[in-house]
Amino acid sequence: MAFFTNAETTEMQQLQQKLVSISGFSAQFKQQVIDSKKQVVQMSNGQIDLVQPDKFKWLTGAPNENLLQSDGKTVWFYDPFVEQVTAYDLSETIKANPILLLMEPNSKAWQQYQVKKLDQNQYEVLPTDKDSQIVKLSLIFSEQSKIESLQILDRQGQTSLYQLSNFKAKALKDFEANFFDFVMPIGADLDDQRQ
Repeated sequence: MAFFTNAETTEMQQLQQKLVSISGFSAQFKQQVIDSKKQVVQMSNGQIDLVQPDKFKWLTGAPNENLLQSDGKTVWFYDPFVEQVTAYDLSETIKANPILLLMEPNSKAWQQYQVKKLDQNQYEVLPTDKDSQIVKLSLIFSEQSKIESLQILDRQGQTSLYQLSNFKAKALKDFEANFFDFVMPIGADLDDQRQ
C-alpha cells in the first residue's frame, strides 16, 4: 500500500481534476520510439479517441499497425501482422498501464501511483510497484488544458513519445453508437486473458 504526503495528494488531485475536465477527446498523434541509447528506432502516426470513464480506441498506423480498444469491460489488442487479438480485463489493464488512467481519473487504481507536478502544465505519473514494466508516464498540457504530449519510459530504458494534434473535446454522444464496440477481425485468432 502506498502512502502519500499532502503535497503528492494535492498534485495527484490537480492532475485528476485536469483529466476530469477533459472527459473525452479525439486527437491525432505522431509517435517516436527512442531506445536506451537515445536513438529513434521507430516512428508512426495514429488516432486516439477516448471517453471517460472506460472507452477508448487507440489506432497506430504503419510500420507497426495495431489497435488497442476498450468497450468499457474488455481491452482488446489487435496486431494485424500476426492476425491475433488479445483480450484483457479492463480493471486489470488499468493497474498495469498508467496511460489508461486518462480514462478513469477517479479510479482506485490511482492509489498505485505517485504524481509529481513539474510545472503548471506538466506532470509525471510513477508506479509504486517496483516491478512495473512502465517506469514513468509524463503528461504535458496546453494552456487550455488539452493534452499536448504523452511520454512513456519503460523498464528497458525505451521511451515512447506521443505528440498530439487536432485535439478536440468530445462526449460519448459525439461518437457513433457502436464506435467503441470491438469487432473481431475475420481470420484473427483470439488469446483470451480475461479472468
